[in-house]
Amino acid sequence: MKPVLWIFVLIIAPFVIAKVDQWRKRGIGDTWAWWKSENMPYELRSATLFLSEQDISTTQPVPMHGRVDQVYQTKNGVLIPLDTKLRQVNHIYESDIIQLSVYRVILSHKYTYRKLKNQSIPLSTPYAT
Repeated sequence: MKPVLWIFVLIIAPFVIAKVDQWRKRGIGDTWAWWKSENMPYELRSATLFLSEQDISTTQPVPMHGRVDQVYQTKNGVLIPLDTKLRQVNHIYESDIIQLSVYRVILSHKYTYRKLKNQSIPLSTPYAT
């Protein structure tokens, strides 16, 4: 092998790899710091955004509608509705619980789950009915 290539492989490459790893860790650290400052529940940290600022409705069991702030989908396919409130006092009211319960009922009627097979890994994917 040429000496220049050896210098690159033995000296420069490890520094490049270390710098890239440092950037990656800093990005993850920033994300974790944001989650902590926002008091993000652990269940949502690995979830993906499923819906954002969307109107949802159902006619079953009775006509209901609402506009969700966000709905996250966990790794096992569970849909979790979120509603953001900006208040002077950090307090959960009965109306908040009712609102999220209505969203849950709508989501359970709007999105049915079907089992998919990807090789030997079973997957659950919600789809609109």
